[in-house]
Amino acid sequence: MPRSFSDLDTYFEIVRSETSISNDGLRMREPKALRCSECGAQLPLTRERSPGIEELPHEPGCSQRYVTSRYWIRQFQQD
Repeated sequence: MPRSFSDLDTYFEIVRSETSISNDGLRMREPKALRCSECGAQLPLTRERSPGIEELPHEPGCSQRYVTSRYWIRQFQQD
């Protein structure tokens, strides 16, 4: 069974804005990206529907490359 991003042996982090709203449109400390703690791959977090954890552009050798959400597993699992 695929690993879930919420499993205890996976590591992801929320990157927070370190600048003012006039710089990047986000308030200081507002979440701005989701990042893989192992290889540094990241995706922006937006108000619109954003790509999920499955779309992180991991490095080829990253052990978290195929980590998914349980929702994704249920939706795409073969019956």
